Amino acid sequence: MAGSALLRLVRWPGVLTAAADAATASVLFPCGPARAAAVTAAAGLLYAGGVVLNDAADAERDRLLHPERPIPRGEVSRGAALLLGTALLGAGIGAAAFAGEDSLRAFAAVAGAVLLYDFLLKRRAAAGVLGMALCRGGSVLAAALSGPHFGEILREQPGRALLVPLPWFLHGAAVTAASLLEESRRARGLLPVAAAGMLLPAALAFPLLQIEGEMHAGLAIAAAAVLTLLLGRAVAAAGAGDGPARPGILVREGVFAFLLLDATVLALRGRAVESGAALALWAAARWALARRRS
Repeated sequence: MAGSALLRLVRWPGVLTAAADAATASVLFPCGPARAAAVTAAAGLLYAGGVVLNDAADAERDRLLHPERPIPRGEVSRGAALLLGTALLGAGIGAAAFAGEDSLRAFAAVAGAVLLYDFLLKRRAAAGVLGMALCRGGSVLAAALSGPHFGEILREQPGRALLVPLPWFLHGAAVTAASLLEESRRARGLLPVAAAGMLLPAALAFPLLQIEGEMHAGLAIAAAAVLTLLLGRAVAAAGAGDGPARPGILVREGVFAFLLLDATVLALRGRAVESGAALALWAAARWALARRRS
């Protein structure tokens, strides 16, 4: 398997965002360098395994809708993708074993949710949206559980603790819902609604995730503004063309926008350096993808 085909098969931008989401949780609820590395690796590997298995499950569908993907192009066999995806899920759970028992159990549950989504839930629109949202939000929750302080909050104030992964849960739901428009004849009219759904988590982060003490509202507002701009441009670009795959432009931007959500949340929690790093990572990833496409 060629390196370029492997990168496209695992959807490297998505792997990057999943790992960054987990790293964000490990910053908000410190767990030490070793556990932070473990949850970051676990989240990235589980995402990679999930999308590889997704493509294996959708091999026939993708021949019509996404002929550019590695399996329809004949660069990777469906059997090889099934083996690779399973191995990546196993590696993700293995990495989570170094993050503590609570985190390991949560990541194992995420792996189960990934399998349910790939082979069952995504065939049903509403269930598929909920399933992917649980995968993204659950990954952040699993990473947070590696930090002792979060465990205390979960035991004493479970309602407050469950608000932590809510922005990622909602953003995952919005991106997944937008992906359903690739096969919808009503896609053009619903694109602005899908973009608004992607903006909602960042907007909710402002009142939900602020805590007493220092915060960097300027950085948070900048990240939210960039998110608004890029989603608006994506809607315009997607709406300007024809064909069912045009909403894919918005979905791609929505995936990258997880990094902007990370930056917003980190800034609201007073982590200016880490927020700036998330913004820099967003810019670098977009530049790398644009260069690869050119």
